[in-house]
Amino acid sequence: MFLKKHLLERGKLAKTEIINTIVSATGYHRKYATTVLNRSSSPRQSNHSAKRVYDDNIKRLLISIWTSANQICSKRLAPFLQEYIDALERFGHLKKSFEEKSKLLSLSPATIDRLLKGERSRHPRGKTTASLGNLLKQRIKVRIFADWTETSPGFFECDLVAHCGDHVDGEFLNTLVLTDINTCWTEFAPLFRKSDVDVAAGLDAISMVLPFSVLGLDSDNGSEFINEKVFQYCEMEKITFRRSLP
Repeated sequence: MFLKKHLLERGKLAKTEIINTIVSATGYHRKYATTVLNRSSSPRQSNHSAKRVYDDNIKRLLISIWTSANQICSKRLAPFLQEYIDALERFGHLKKSFEEKSKLLSLSPATIDRLLKGERSRHPRGKTTASLGNLLKQRIKVRIFADWTETSPGFFECDLVAHCGDHVDGEFLNTLVLTDINTCWTEFAPLFRKSDVDVAAGLDAISMVLPFSVLGLDSDNGSEFINEKVFQYCEMEKITFRRSLP
């Protein structure tokens, strides 16, 4: 501001002299130095004082819902916030106002990820006993979240749960879990091993007790699912077999 006032007082020659001094001292281009001198000295207005839409209380409620939902990803959590809120409130696990509920239901997956960023770092992923199955990957198509459009029962998510506690060493029981995408009907089969033969036998045992036919299976990339035995079983039973992204 002092330089700008000084230039106005001394005229064109003084302006040239001062710009030469600034260019020599800073290495700026002459036009940029002139722009800097002509800038307004008034401070910019900050928008940081605006009230946050989602305050710490909304974050606390979201964390409670996310934890109850077994820490699922935001794209799966957002469409079912209404159901989770109603269930938690029904059993007395969640108390919120009408305004807080409206804000929770307006959360997008991106906003959920932003609010949960710090919380996720405090909850590292659990132990895994799955090993990637490299065979048959070219023959088993990848299924993504957007493909979940089935409107009839029979298309299942399948997974293997290891009851190993904090350590994956030694022997322990595994549970084969199948959940129907449309109805959420869930069936379980205990497995003492997670070999291809045992998993195929578990799939067959579950299909025998279901009230509807298994039309499709979607698994992860573990070798217990991505193998010839399970692949042949699905082909024989005319089951559409898909795998998730690695």
